[in-house]
Amino acid sequence: MAKRSNSSKPAAPQPESNLTYVRIIRNNYRNEQKALVPRATKSRHALRRREADIPDRANIRLAYAHDADTILHCRAYERYAEKTDMFFPLGGSASRRILGLQYAVKIARTIARCLSLNEDLAEAISYAHGLGNAPFGKVGSDFLSQHLRTIGVGVYSQPAQAVRALDALENDGAGLNLTLQTLDGVLAGRCDVQEPIIRPNPENLTWDALDGNVGSSLRVHDAEKGVYPATLEGCVVRATLILARFGSALEDGVAVGLIQREDLPDEVRSTLGSYYFDIINRVVMDVIDHSHDRDYIAFSGEIFDALRTLAGFIAERIVNTPPVQDESRRLTRVMENLYGLFLDDLDSGDESRTIFTQFVNTMPENYRRETPPSRVVCDFMAGVTDDFLVEQFTRRFFPRTIVNKFQKRNT
Repeated sequence: MAKRSNSSKPAAPQPESNLTYVRIIRNNYRNEQKALVPRATKSRHALRRREADIPDRANIRLAYAHDADTILHCRAYERYAEKTDMFFPLGGSASRRILGLQYAVKIARTIARCLSLNEDLAEAISYAHGLGNAPFGKVGSDFLSQHLRTIGVGVYSQPAQAVRALDALENDGAGLNLTLQTLDGVLAGRCDVQEPIIRPNPENLTWDALDGNVGSSLRVHDAEKGVYPATLEGCVVRATLILARFGSALEDGVAVGLIQREDLPDEVRSTLGSYYFDIINRVVMDVIDHSHDRDYIAFSGEIFDALRTLAGFIAERIVNTPPVQDESRRLTRVMENLYGLFLDDLDSGDESRTIFTQFVNTMPENYRRETPPSRVVCDFMAGVTDDFLVEQFTRRFFPRTIVNKFQKRNT
């Protein structure tokens, strides 16, 4: 695949030469300064690895709004829209991950607005966070992590893979040049219920700290659990991802008949409610109440305990049930076979193979030279869609006559 040529890009407009643009930019910074509390993350403090084509100081979009737009237009986000959260029997797959992500974005913006924090940064982190998710949901991520650990080349970390994809793999290996503040929030965006109070760690707001934390997260299992966001906006997203994750799992479990709403523990129904939107409303109001005018993001003890109870219920009654686990084992075998196939293709050096045409040939020479083959296959598989892997498995492992018959029946 030919690389995109920067020389073919049209000349970027120069806002600093247009008085209307200059006024807009000044008003944007002035309005942000007035609207945000002192501990909020200001756009003027945004840090990038290199200056953007249109520098942030001359862009009519503030820095974190620019990040959000860049993420929405990248290939990883496009592919993410075709990934599934969890696979069920009795009707196939349930919610697409993109729905949970969209809920997370709206929740994060609402909380940030009410706390007078930077909504654009909360939005950008929320959009970017899920882009490290492997196909087939948790099954795919678990397989890649376990496999890498077995062969001794590190682990698969969803938050770290998201940063890796955005910072080093996208744009043919050049990365998207997102701000440090956005990437920091992505890496620290754990989805589990760890603690009722989430405090920012400003010491993480350096490029060296980010690179070190990404590296350790890709070497050591669960290393990212100890990484906390450097900004309050990152803490907001960390809190809201819990809601997005549990809500989609709850509604999917009801939709496929694994649970009924009356099965929910009494503590959950009385404290949070039985429907996703009731849960969102109660938790969002609780977080706003317990985080307002504070230098941290917090849940009340009652809400936090109910969320932990809900997490345990979802694990027991949905995720770990025999039907779901049986489906997970099937998908794990698909991942295992395809991983071995793509690794063989890579080792063959045949650049007509899919892993070359769809990925390796687009990457710079230093990536191909310095990245171990096992990690190359991991990067490739993590970035494709569920349907792509299903198509590859069918085409490469099923006899052609069976595939042809199946395709004819479905046309």
